[in-house]
Amino acid sequence: MLARSLIIATGMKRRKLGIPGEERLQRKGVSHSSVQDIALFKGLDVVVIGGGNSGIQTANDLNRMGCKVTLASKGKLIGDRTDIDELKKSDKIEILEGYDVLEIQGKEKVEGIVIQSQDIQTKRQILCRGVFIQIGLLPNTEFCDDLVGLNEKGEIIINPDCSTNIEGIFACGDVTNCFGKRIVIASGEGAKACLSVKKYLLQKEASHAK
Repeated sequence: MLARSLIIATGMKRRKLGIPGEERLQRKGVSHSSVQDIALFKGLDVVVIGGGNSGIQTANDLNRMGCKVTLASKGKLIGDRTDIDELKKSDKIEILEGYDVLEIQGKEKVEGIVIQSQDIQTKRQILCRGVFIQIGLLPNTEFCDDLVGLNEKGEIIINPDCSTNIEGIFACGDVTNCFGKRIVIASGEGAKACLSVKKYLLQKEASHAK
């Protein structure tokens, strides 16, 4: 199929740990979406993996649901100070900084995880019924990494009109370096990209007519 212009709007995908049990126990206690699944774990022992805003907010949300929460992070917590303060006030949340997650355990459902301290390399098993993986997102740009300009995060670099460094190729939404990874922002960027393509095609037609 031939086209005179192209809009890339492939969004982002959730970053994965790549450890045993992660894929096998997906939807059996392993979750990447706190919004959809948090109510299913009310009052249970859970582990949240990730020390950024998403992980911290998920831990606080689970705590409000009566869960006993363990928050495991590779480094120091880097979320909003207000959320971190709320986290540290609860006696039902254990914070483990500087830990790698090695395995998610369980046969038919999640039964626990194995973590390892980065400094003294000691392993520890934590029994739990749910694991929330909140370690960020990756842009879906593998197919075009040699086509358009990308930044250090793998996002497509766009101009204010959603154009890229290649004439005729536009991009919009979460796959780009635009500010704010939100549906409402992505929707607006999509509308802007369509208007920009229309303008681009009209200009090309006008130049050919001369």
